[in-house]
Amino acid sequence: MGMPVRIEDSLYDQAKAAAGAEFRTISGQIEFWAKVGKAALDNPAVLIRCTCWLISTIHKPEFSCWSARMRTFTATYSAEWSSGNA
Repeated sequence: MGMPVRIEDSLYDQAKAAAGAEFRTISGQIEFWAKVGKAALDNPAVLIRCTCWLISTIHKPEFSCWSARMRTFTATYSAEWSSGNA
């Protein structure tokens, strides 16, 4: 369900430019950025690039097996990192 949200004009312009380059809608780009930010906050031990890649491939059928492996690796690595064993 879509909800109207107020954002700064500059953020909208940045999302518009990035959306074109990433083949997303403007709202899709903003949603992607929000998911990346949330995932980064929820998993501080995981690298941002890894998080971006996981989010962008998780719903693509051709990457579903690889995404599951990366989720397992990420969960394991995050647990080890948090415990100081990495």
